[in-house]
Amino acid sequence: MGSIVIYFAYGSNCNLHNLRAYIVQHGCDPSGIRNPRRAFLDDFRIRTNYQKTGLVGGAAANVEAAKGKRVEGLLLDISPEVHRCLRRKEGYPRRYTENIVFVHLPRRRSLILAMTYIVSPQYQLKVDMPVHATYRATILEGAKKAGFTKKYRRHLSALLRTA
Repeated sequence: MGSIVIYFAYGSNCNLHNLRAYIVQHGCDPSGIRNPRRAFLDDFRIRTNYQKTGLVGGAAANVEAAKGKRVEGLLLDISPEVHRCLRRKEGYPRRYTENIVFVHLPRRRSLILAMTYIVSPQYQLKVDMPVHATYRATILEGAKKAGFTKKYRRHLSALLRTA
């Protein structure tokens, strides 16, 4: 039995209802997602520079280093079983890679090491692409339920343009 992974979720994975549904559909136990709390990934920005399919509106979220920027997300404790399901969902290790990042919780200075997914360089596009309307709604709903700041939710709303 493996140990718990501390996972920084952003984009559609912040919609816990959607994430748990995916986990269940793929035969994993959703109780392996525990202790969700808002967290910040500083000096990164969120992008839609990954085209997950050849279809228009098929872009997905990614994070990349960007001095002075911030990504709001959820810090989750996940079981090894959920970790395996997430790897499948994110196309690990080809499409997305697992990266260790420092995040912090609101009103706290101490940093926490967490794993997150970043699109592999060969799949990153130079520009942000349109997303599917359902994907956009999933992210915006998750951001609202997670209690992300209004400023960040407005930023997401502007970034997540549809075709």
